[in-house]
Amino acid sequence: MTCIQELQRSAVKIKDPNLIEEKICKLIKGGQAKLQVIADFDNTLSRFHFNGKRCDSSHGAIETNPRMPVSFRKKTKALVEKYYPIEADPNISIDIKMPFIVEWYSSGHQALCETKLKKSDLKTIVQESAVLLRDGCQTFLQTLHEHGVLLIIFSAGLGNVIEEAIHQQACMYENIHIMSNFMLFDNDGLLMGFNNELVHTCNKNGTTLSKMDCYSECLEKPCIILLGDSIGDINMVAGLPSAEVTLKIGFLNDNVEPSIQKYLDNYDVVLVNDQTMDVVNAILRKIL
Repeated sequence: MTCIQELQRSAVKIKDPNLIEEKICKLIKGGQAKLQVIADFDNTLSRFHFNGKRCDSSHGAIETNPRMPVSFRKKTKALVEKYYPIEADPNISIDIKMPFIVEWYSSGHQALCETKLKKSDLKTIVQESAVLLRDGCQTFLQTLHEHGVLLIIFSAGLGNVIEEAIHQQACMYENIHIMSNFMLFDNDGLLMGFNNELVHTCNKNGTTLSKMDCYSECLEKPCIILLGDSIGDINMVAGLPSAEVTLKIGFLNDNVEPSIQKYLDNYDVVLVNDQTMDVVNAILRKIL
């Protein structure tokens, strides 16, 4: 298949090889000038597990840190236990999930604001966390930068944590743009709230994307590689009028057996329990 050996690995699942071949050929023909990458962050650019232990999400980096008040950690843990099963259930429609997810994020962000988190503590919190970029993510980011390819990180997590993690473990290049939930701090460096646009797993779509400063550049690039780890992530390009070809690559990290068919029905390439960017990097080498 277009001589990409990494696509032959056992962790790679493909429903329609001919469609993949066609899409990759279109991406090659379009070249770097027409290419952009739109990627989720948590469990997509970052690892799901390491040495048998579950890694932190960008929210989890703060919510599980022992520096945070015990009452806050208990509250956010209870919120996760209540709402995560709803978010992760592939059999519940987005319309039904939406009010629950909005309630979860709003409650969690309000609880975080009440802690009066210091901006100066963020660097240490991220250093102490288990937010870990996937193996090969440094190469992925560097390759896109060297070829001037727009990278939009579209995350329902915490933008400040994502930025800090990339700074610490790779490089926050100028071609990287993040659409996420950003914490706002007052003149004393204390958390005072969040940016107006709440990004959650049910509104990651072209409408939300259109509010980014780089949206005009986004519209000029009709060839897209989409990276996600949930079924909802495929909607990150929904409503994007300029999209001509989108290669959708999904990381299936958990609940493999009950989820694999649905992932195959929605993603072009499904990577099962693969904690690397090897396949993505191999495709980029072919295109660029």
